[in-house]
Amino acid sequence: MSHLLSAVKRRLARALGGHDGRSQAPAVPQAPTAFPLGCARYFPQFRRGYDHEAEAVADIKVVEPYTMTKYDRCVVLHNLVRHVERKGIAGDLAECGVWRGGSAGIMALANLRYGATRRRIHLFDTWGDWPDPTQNDGNRFRDLQAGSLRKADNRGALDACRELLERLIAYPTHFLTYHRGLFQETVPPALENIRALAVLRVDCDWYEQVLFCLEHLYPKLSNGGALVLDDYGYCDGARAAIDEFLSRQRVRSFLHHVDYSCRYLIKGEGGS
Repeated sequence: MSHLLSAVKRRLARALGGHDGRSQAPAVPQAPTAFPLGCARYFPQFRRGYDHEAEAVADIKVVEPYTMTKYDRCVVLHNLVRHVERKGIAGDLAECGVWRGGSAGIMALANLRYGATRRRIHLFDTWGDWPDPTQNDGNRFRDLQAGSLRKADNRGALDACRELLERLIAYPTHFLTYHRGLFQETVPPALENIRALAVLRVDCDWYEQVLFCLEHLYPKLSNGGALVLDDYGYCDGARAAIDEFLSRQRVRSFLHHVDYSCRYLIKGEGGS
């Protein structure tokens, strides 16, 4: 165990530009970094100091094979669901950009752990072909032009999502709603069946998709509910869409930092 922890520490130190005991000076990071989800395997020797981190780690170990979401984002998402359960914030849980269901699984497990009743979970994804970025997407559009853009492999993703949520987590299937297709096709007809949202997680990368989801689903978010924005620091288009939307709606809530890319806000902070 000790040699594995030492290897992880060296790897994390190199990734974060720190001193690992073998180099003469800290290296300059070449790109933004975040702690990989696999760090949960070494808890409590590896820990970040979050409240309720042990409970979050237990849930992370269930969903790890089903997500690319980083460690801090999963712990914070866990705690945000705990927050809405403890505070009695009304509404469903929703995710735009689901893939294999790992982040939705974190929300489901936190509801099972802390909630007195089950909440409906709305899952929006194509689980198939994903649109290419446009010129509004800045760095990701340039990646497309350079041939270096890598999209998630969606083969079998919906089946994997169902396996995680329905079989492994055993969340009641009648509280799971899969909205398969482009957001422009699936979100509008879903609105009449969504009275309120307690947590909305937006992880859909591109300007047009992020802006569309915010425009249509943010109004459903209850005061005291959480908006989680996965791509703010990584995708130029996502940042532009978020900044544009928050400015236009005069949202005064503080945009809390999770890691180099992820942000969240609590609706109603600052009187907005």
